[in-house]
Amino acid sequence: MRIIIYILLVFFVISCSVNQNYSARYCKVSYSKEDNYVMDIFCESKLTTLIGGHGELEKQYSYQDSSKIYITNFICSMLNYNNVLNLGDSISNIRLKDLELTKALLREQEKLYVPDTLVLQGVTKQGLFWKDIRMGSISIGYVNVSVSKKELFDKMLNTLKKR
Repeated sequence: MRIIIYILLVFFVISCSVNQNYSARYCKVSYSKEDNYVMDIFCESKLTTLIGGHGELEKQYSYQDSSKIYITNFICSMLNYNNVLNLGDSISNIRLKDLELTKALLREQEKLYVPDTLVLQGVTKQGLFWKDIRMGSISIGYVNVSVSKKELFDKMLNTLKKR
């Protein structure tokens, strides 16, 4: 009986320490007043905002372990540009172009259907996960995520809502 209690105690301590870098406390962050998107992310992050010359905006939230989550209206976040480019397939090529322009050109040529949502993901040479989701005019995603935190980051992405 003592061995079972000891094993359960060890399991409990290990499971608590796996997620110690991220508290269960989420913060609702907004993208911009014009686009009106909100997403729940872990509060212990540092915000970096990038602004482009044509009304582009990117918000990056960084964590102590170098993982980042973002929301942007750039064609592709610079955080995941090389990851998307390295896929080297037809979907990644479409992803790196202006989606609305690409759809219009392909409709004119009646060649290819491009969905409103494109999901690209993979693993870096360092064994860290990345994901990029293009939904209409915005993209959300993450980079440098360890296998133990991938599910948590996917959950954060799934909270994106348009008000």
